[in-house]
Amino acid sequence: MYSELRAHIDARSTVKRHVLEHLAEFVAINTWLQDGQIWYHNRSGAPQPLQSHSAYGRFDPYLYVDPRGGILREIPGRSVRKPHRARKHRAGQAALDARRRILSDTEQLLAIDGIWYHIVLAKLPEPRCVRGREVLERHWDVVRSAWVSAGDAQRFREEWARGKYLFGSSTLYAVSKRQLGKRELRAAGLSR
Repeated sequence: MYSELRAHIDARSTVKRHVLEHLAEFVAINTWLQDGQIWYHNRSGAPQPLQSHSAYGRFDPYLYVDPRGGILREIPGRSVRKPHRARKHRAGQAALDARRRILSDTEQLLAIDGIWYHIVLAKLPEPRCVRGREVLERHWDVVRSAWVSAGDAQRFREEWARGKYLFGSSTLYAVSKRQLGKRELRAAGLSR
């Protein structure tokens, strides 16, 4: 695995050498089997067995190269993802789900400032090529009150990362919104 990375990352470049240095921090690269246990050289160069997550410090590796096949594996109990980000995302998504009801792929009920609306959604068209240039069609999103295009998908993904993925997909935008009446609110089991 390390040899494959070295084949594609030129260590003569300062930036690429920096990537290789960080790789050594997160991945136990030189591993071997000894008495049925996997060992590696820690940051100070001393041999050390791979252990459960509770025995690790903050600077110990998250992944290792399995000496039996050269496959990159996660150290059991040691997660690469930061748990606080996942919790923050779930909390933001739960708050959004409390004010959103999905009716179909193209229709949702959404509470905006405490008022429930029926939202009709459409898919943003893919970029097209005109005379060798990428052209993005822009459409007015009535909920965001902004012009949006497929090029904004990255911004929408960032909203999602903060737990604010408005319509459930980075490729959707709101075509129309209509405030729900009393009967519609009752039928949907909602209140103002």
